Amino acid sequence: MKYMSQGYLDEVKKKLEGATDEYLKNAKGLTWKMENLVTDCPDGVDKLVYWEFQDGKLVKATVQEEKAPSSWRTTPPDLNEVMFRSTASYETYAQLNRKEMEVMQAIIAMVYKLEGPLPTFMFRMTQFMAFTDAMAEIPCEY
Repeated sequence: MKYMSQGYLDEVKKKLEGATDEYLKNAKGLTWKMENLVTDCPDGVDKLVYWEFQDGKLVKATVQEEKAPSSWRTTPPDLNEVMFRSTASYETYAQLNRKEMEVMQAIIAMVYKLEGPLPTFMFRMTQFMAFTDAMAEIPCEY
């Protein structure tokens, strides 16, 4: 299955529904809605991925596609609807998912843009990393 496809998101949701106690302990308190704007995907599209968490549980995950470069690149996120939007290229997200780079490295390298309250993101980094670690365990094609 392709990385960041709806099938992949469905697998992430299924995995987290059967999550271990360790994941739930680390993800406890992760209650937010966020978007990933994934630019320059291999099939010539940008993807807008929506995630909704309630106390560590993934309750909704959807993906939309628009021909690249999409209007999402110039439209700011509605921070009344989502707490965060991260924006990066498909390749950067793939490197993060393969554990070739960490989020903070990507932010410092300016290849990963985060919009939303950075202190809140930093405070919830342990919960967020529990989620990204679980995502990385799902086999996929890049």
